[in-house]
Amino acid sequence: HLFWRNWLGYFSIIPMLSNTIASKSQQLAIKRNVDPSTGAVHPGSVNAQNVRDKLSKQLRIDLEDHETVQLMGKPVEVGHAELEEGDVERIMEEIGSSSDDDKDVEIRQLGEFMAKITLRGDHVVPLKFAVIKR
Repeated sequence: HLFWRNWLGYFSIIPMLSNTIASKSQQLAIKRNVDPSTGAVHPGSVNAQNVRDKLSKQLRIDLEDHETVQLMGKPVEVGHAELEEGDVERIMEEIGSSSDDDKDVEIRQLGEFMAKITLRGDHVVPLKFAVIKR
């Protein structure tokens, strides 16, 4: 579990979660079938529940019900390796701020994307993931 009870209340182990997610050796990769004629993901798509399930399966991070995952609907302009801290902060502000439609984002293309994981106490953890061809 992400939270332990101590004498001050709930203690969050956010640094451990951030380091696990940000680790380059453990990039989250979601494989999907691709339509050869269009290059788009078909059939299906990638949504927040798929990312949550993959976090649980690949990185062994089980999020609680109150912890939300929001996806960025378009791929990152530059690769994950070229993203700087300021770019990540800007993207985290964009995710979820434009409209309520961000909660139902479905990704139907290959590429590198960002997600925003919101934990208790409004702590935000960025997640870099890739949708790749199966």
